[in-house]
Amino acid sequence: IKERMTGKSNPSWKGGVTYEKKRGNYDNPVLVRCPEKYKKMARKRGYVLEHRLKVAKEIGRMLKSEEVVHHIDHDPQNNNIENLMLFRNNREHKLYEHNGSPEPIWQPSSQ
Repeated sequence: IKERMTGKSNPSWKGGVTYEKKRGNYDNPVLVRCPEKYKKMARKRGYVLEHRLKVAKEIGRMLKSEEVVHHIDHDPQNNNIENLMLFRNNREHKLYEHNGSPEPIWQPSSQ
């Protein structure tokens, strides 16, 4: 019987990281294998956007689907927690982008 070449046993394994195709103004957001605890946030293939997972872990809960994680420097591959903010929804995110308010519902304490 042939051994299944999935995950780490596959020579093409890259540590569970992949990149999404360009979407909107962002180039190639980073997707990572979703841990079991956050599976409800995962997409069909079991991946989650890395920036959403990092914020979820930081605040200690899963993100709601309408919540938006903003990259302060607008670089979708810079998922350092200091570069991320959380908004209640896309409307509040867009208002912040244009007006500087409303404030995010979460941001790193160093902000």
